[in-house]
Amino acid sequence: MQQPTTDKDGESNGKDGRPERRGHFSEGRKSSGGLFYRNGVFADARAKKTESNDYSIGSVTFEPGARSNWHTHPAGQTLIVINGKGLYQEKGMPVRTINKGETIICKPNVEHWHGASPESQMTHIAITNDRGDGGVVWLTAGNRRPIQRRRQMTA
Repeated sequence: MQQPTTDKDGESNGKDGRPERRGHFSEGRKSSGGLFYRNGVFADARAKKTESNDYSIGSVTFEPGARSNWHTHPAGQTLIVINGKGLYQEKGMPVRTINKGETIICKPNVEHWHGASPESQMTHIAITNDRGDGGVVWLTAGNRRPIQRRRQMTA
């Protein structure tokens, strides 16, 4: 049986080799994938939209090579990378590398995706504006048509 270990960044590696978050942010539940994510993605809802705010907050951990499908946010989203190395791409732009400590501002209705680099897992905090039309519009991987409009906390 593999024993948990700690890597150079102080992250605990769980029994199955996946990062096990300590402190304020847990790894969360594994996403069912499909319409929203590709490969291993774990989401942890931290704060849902309420009558007193128009946003939701969550942490999302992507296993190496895992990513979101193309999507937009009608009112925008802010991503704060708290661990690892990832990738981010907006429609028509080159893929860019994102690293621990970086903040990404996703403008309203801009098609994009984000996830982990092939060689590293990545965790980010997602602050999603959730006014009116919901927090996220998921698009098909191939033709980028809306497949579901849903109030979901993270992307």
